[in-house]
Amino acid sequence: VIESMVLEGALDLACLTAYPKHEELNYILIEQEDLVLLASKNTSIAKRIPSGSEISITEAKGESFICSKPGHSVRTTQDRLFVMYDIQPRILFETMSIEVAKRTAVACDAVFICPINYIEMSPELHPYCNVYPIKGIENQRSCYVCHRKDLYLTKYMKSFIQILTEMDMPVLH
Repeated sequence: VIESMVLEGALDLACLTAYPKHEELNYILIEQEDLVLLASKNTSIAKRIPSGSEISITEAKGESFICSKPGHSVRTTQDRLFVMYDIQPRILFETMSIEVAKRTAVACDAVFICPINYIEMSPELHPYCNVYPIKGIENQRSCYVCHRKDLYLTKYMKSFIQILTEMDMPVLH
């Protein structure tokens, strides 16, 4: 939706998490986010494997998943993993909100594929969940500032882009 608004000229600049897909847009990388598996401490995987261990997604194939809705960049990566490893886990529900998903995964003794930044922003969840880097994720989730390639960038726009690309802290969503 946001990319369409930039393409149509309704927005000059936009910050978004996506995979670059429009030739007409210039995507400038702001930050790379690692995706991890967030697991309630009451899940089978959390009882078997210490938090922080790198895992294959197949280790969680028997777990109940909370998922982002189709079209979300996290869901795209998740679906690729499921196809790549030929697993069809039980999906409890889908949501567009990563906040809702991570908290529900903990409350419902489920798992959720999540950008690590969202877990780091919620230290109150740490006692109730394990976090696992996932093997086989080729592309990290990327946050970009984008604009039409034919857009004239004012001095202020260039300065704003420079500020965003030079930030040395997590991007808050």
